[in-house]
Amino acid sequence: DANMVLHINSSGTALEFKNVDTSAFVLLSTVGAASGVASLDSNGRLPASQLPTVMNLDSFDFSDTTTIGAPTSFNIKRIYKEAARIDSIYLKVNSGTCDVTIEVDGTTVGATFNVSSTAIEQNLANSILVDATTTSKMIGISVTNPSAATGLECVLAVAKQSV
Repeated sequence: DANMVLHINSSGTALEFKNVDTSAFVLLSTVGAASGVASLDSNGRLPASQLPTVMNLDSFDFSDTTTIGAPTSFNIKRIYKEAARIDSIYLKVNSGTCDVTIEVDGTTVGATFNVSSTAIEQNLANSILVDATTTSKMIGISVTNPSAATGLECVLAVAKQSV
């Protein structure tokens, strides 16, 4: 019988057949496979490729109480040794209007938002991926077409993965 093994009985005086419990066996085809079990490297550790991606949620906040009279850029946060995904934005001015675009290292990315005293809370149509795993990156905003814009507030909703 394929599911039986020969072993010595409990008194040690005879051989007998015993059923094999296969419930704890792992099929080789499931090792390192999706929905299977992780394999181990030569040091007995999980390979980095089989570790889950862990994202930490964060908010990058910026506020400026002055009146913006000319186009300008503001730095919000420099990141390093992590990857970030900007998913949503909050924008508002106390008075006046302006247009705001997200910047990464001084280059505008994504959509431009028309900002007024009515708050904007919006998911980005396309998330902005910022890879600062090897080189630091500055995340900021570019303000254009200001018309007596005072009290600019900006919050970026960010998911971060540390390296």
